[in-house]
Amino acid sequence: SFVIVPRKVSTLICITKHHPYRLLTIQFQIDEGQLVISAYQRSSDANLGLPADIYHLYLISRQIELPLKSITLNLGNVHIYENNIGKTHELLAGNDAVKFDLNV
Repeated sequence: SFVIVPRKVSTLICITKHHPYRLLTIQFQIDEGQLVISAYQRSSDANLGLPADIYHLYLISRQIELPLKSITLNLGNVHIYENNIGKTHELLAGNDAVKFDLNV
């Protein structure tokens, strides 16, 4: 559980997690009673990883009983794998039925 300090802006906690392929730091703040999440991630696949990364930060925010003001995600490297370049062009052209290949 989190202890909320009654100040205009206060930092709740900063979490850093190391994964073999990426480093993630998440900072939680309260700004006038609303939750502000700032995160840094070393690397993310724009097609597959990035949407999931943003959604996971949203899910984390739901564990704290405060209205969400904002999520800011700073990325060191955003990339598209070569085998998904054509499908990325299709998606950008309006084809929302595109299925991307996993790179595992």
